[in-house]
Amino acid sequence: MKDKYTFTHISTNDNDFKQILKKYQSFLNNYKTYEETLSNKNAGTNNKSNKASSYKNSLAKIFVNYARIYGKIPEDPSSNETIENMKKLQSMTSFVTINRQTGRFYNAALEGYFNFVSLRDPLIIKRANKKFVSKRSIQSGRILPIYKSKKEQTISYYYPRDQRFSLIAMENNNWHCFFSKKHKLFKKDDGTPYLEAHHIIPMKYYGDFNVSIDQPCNIVPLCPNCHRKIHHARKRDRNKMIKFLYNCRVNDLKKNGINITLNKLLSYYDK
Repeated sequence: MKDKYTFTHISTNDNDFKQILKKYQSFLNNYKTYEETLSNKNAGTNNKSNKASSYKNSLAKIFVNYARIYGKIPEDPSSNETIENMKKLQSMTSFVTINRQTGRFYNAALEGYFNFVSLRDPLIIKRANKKFVSKRSIQSGRILPIYKSKKEQTISYYYPRDQRFSLIAMENNNWHCFFSKKHKLFKKDDGTPYLEAHHIIPMKYYGDFNVSIDQPCNIVPLCPNCHRKIHHARKRDRNKMIKFLYNCRVNDLKKNGINITLNKLLSYYDK
């Protein structure tokens, strides 16, 4: 009997693999598009490589292993918790062995996943969505129409995030931390400053609203320190930051059909 904490190679005929493809359909398809964009950038627009599909399948197989090793499928495949667990999985001896035996696609898919979920290369994402994002829509801070995402069932539910809206929020704030332009940011390989997208109304409460809350009016770019502070600081410091964001964006939220009181927003961060 195999150790349940061992990373194993998954067949495409595996029922769990098929279920993962279905449950994470939107997320995996967006990841595939990201990988295709990278391939086209590196090999030209006429590149016929099928690597993106292989990476997508490899990532789905990794999620099957994730569920078996940790005992559950992640609620949100792009959450900090999921990312940290994926890093731990990557360091397992059994992962290294299987990766080497299967052409190293697992590790390549995992590294692509880390880049995809952390927006480490936003310029590539911008180019990938160039036909969807016009200069006018970036300046207005909104892409029309904005449709609500459908729930995708894992063990529970998560709501897919549109990477374009995070990019727009960063461009609207000229690639500075929303709390202060003086906050120092390190540069990535492409020369852009590293920022993290923060939803003022947390995405876990998506179902409380009649319209999508995954849109630029509800997203602000934060430096890593501020992003962790607004989630993990003591309550009085955290509330001060939340009140500042609320006062800055309450009118924009209302214009986009998102109505929420300050007290309700504060209560979301206490849960």
